[in-house]
Amino acid sequence: LQSAAGLSDATPDVTLKTWRPGGRRPFAYHRASKMLYVLMHEGKHWTQKVEGTEVWAIDTAEQRVKGRFKLPTAGRVIGVSQDAAPQLYVAGEGDWLWIIDPA
Repeated sequence: LQSAAGLSDATPDVTLKTWRPGGRRPFAYHRASKMLYVLMHEGKHWTQKVEGTEVWAIDTAEQRVKGRFKLPTAGRVIGVSQDAAPQLYVAGEGDWLWIIDPA
């Protein structure tokens, strides 16, 4: 994911802070567009359960990040509808649900 964003690859070095996937369910895939949406956070190795502060939209055919969305509050679960015009659903602590148009 890091190289798709033009960053150095993450390593298991526990002192290195970089962008990493995070949350309880950090990945959502839209089959028709081949887009992968990932909850990301800045953290060290072993922080995979820390909630994401951004959503990265990754074109899996081109293997590059097409967009990054900052979230108003951290998210722990992400989903995507399989419609022609998909919608992202991001939920976090409490009773809120963000609905995002990735276009």
